[in-house]
Amino acid sequence: MGYFGVKHFLIGPLLEMNEYLSVLEDIKRGMPVTVTGPSESQKAHMAYALCNHLGKKGVYIAYNELQARKIYEDFSCFFGRDVVLFTSREIMLHDVDAKSYDSVYERIDTLYRIERGDYNFIVTSAEALCQKLVERELFVDSILSFSVGGRIDLEFTIQKLISIGYERDTTVEGKGQFAVRGGIIDIFPVNSDSAIRIELFDDEIDSIRSFDLLTQRSIENVEDVTVLPAKEVIYPYQRRDSILQKISNDLEEQIKGIKNHSRNKTAAQSNAADSKSDIEKLQERIKFDIERFQQEYYFAGMDRYISYILENPFSVIDYIDSDVLTFVDEPNRFENRIEGFLEENYEMCKSLFEKGQLLKGSVEFFFDYEQLSNKLSGRKNLLYFCTLSADHRQPG
Repeated sequence: MGYFGVKHFLIGPLLEMNEYLSVLEDIKRGMPVTVTGPSESQKAHMAYALCNHLGKKGVYIAYNELQARKIYEDFSCFFGRDVVLFTSREIMLHDVDAKSYDSVYERIDTLYRIERGDYNFIVTSAEALCQKLVERELFVDSILSFSVGGRIDLEFTIQKLISIGYERDTTVEGKGQFAVRGGIIDIFPVNSDSAIRIELFDDEIDSIRSFDLLTQRSIENVEDVTVLPAKEVIYPYQRRDSILQKISNDLEEQIKGIKNHSRNKTAAQSNAADSKSDIEKLQERIKFDIERFQQEYYFAGMDRYISYILENPFSVIDYIDSDVLTFVDEPNRFENRIEGFLEENYEMCKSLFEKGQLLKGSVEFFFDYEQLSNKLSGRKNLLYFCTLSADHRQPG
């Protein structure tokens, strides 16, 4: 049986079911649809069938990260490499570098595919949907393209690479690094398996070659290369002063609040020495971070300032065209997971507040349930899967 015969065998019989035809018609009319009773495997099967019969791409939002990874395997059987998984990432609030950035690089590469429309189906989770990303326009503007015969401004390119998260060194040893020697630029793009060497003749690109890090020998010549950002949370140089100003303003306001709180306590409750210590710890922490912004541009623990860096935060759903079929798995569980996720974040931040390690304005790492409901309710083609009939309330 050929490909099209297998495809018809999988989804053709559904067209003989009145219930399925009714779902198709409701989606065509732009109505949100709730399907009650399917098992986990039936959900994947039905989502695949609807995308095929309507000629649309799809996105499936699982109610937690574990479920997203499980159902991704089901969709991989249907779509092959044309299905992508956009996972959540750990927010790093302490001054500790991650052991590996591979998962971050995978997310950046997946986001690039989503932005370009290079997929037939996306699987993601409630946690990943919550996380704030750079606005789509800035992400696109942060992608560098080089081609043989093109012209570049070397100083601008160096500054651009730093602003999108690449670390400058004397030699390139791993992903996310670059080096400049005269008219040669070495870059190890996070979206590549090998480093590339760009050789300039004046300001014209004379050649582009991939090369081996150990031997420094060329592997092959290429005509062009695309370099994706090395960080998820990025910002252009021209925004840095305004970011630091917002941080400084919030520091002053928080110090005023600590002083006022201390004055309002009774003599028995108040401890001026403790209050002064809290203020000093907070000032020392934040001023140290401001210096790192100025000197290092990116640094470990920088996630503490996501809410200051992202001027117009996007969710991954904002990167996906509104015409894409959107499937929300178990809406009640979806809501509960988001609320639990935000509560976990609050508890994580609470201890850092008490230690004078965090500004109050730093806690807005995620979108809340209401914000996500508004984003979802504005989409054209929306379908909710509910295993139990009692679990059918739609977000928004």
